[in-house]
Amino acid sequence: MAWGNRLSGHVSGLSEAEFLANPLVQDAVVRCLECVGEASHQAMGHNREDMPEHIEFAEAYWARNRFAHGYYDLDMKRVWITATVSAPKLVADVSELLLTLDE
Repeated sequence: MAWGNRLSGHVSGLSEAEFLANPLVQDAVVRCLECVGEASHQAMGHNREDMPEHIEFAEAYWARNRFAHGYYDLDMKRVWITATVSAPKLVADVSELLLTLDE
């Protein structure tokens, strides 16, 4: 959750053009996405059968591997979409899951 919140803070208020023009923010966003993806991988290892199918843990981990090992051929437009569409959905889904576990 913390890395998802940090990610949100890095892109909040930015346009795609501003993101694409700022390598420092790009680096921070990619790092946050790597951490979110790694946490997703760890979550998949615990009580897998109890995890809701709509939460895209595997996709987040796949993206993490791509970001961590893609090095010089990362498409920052794809990173932007992941950071502003896919990751917030994952964070919201996990937040909802955590609330149901606390009940």
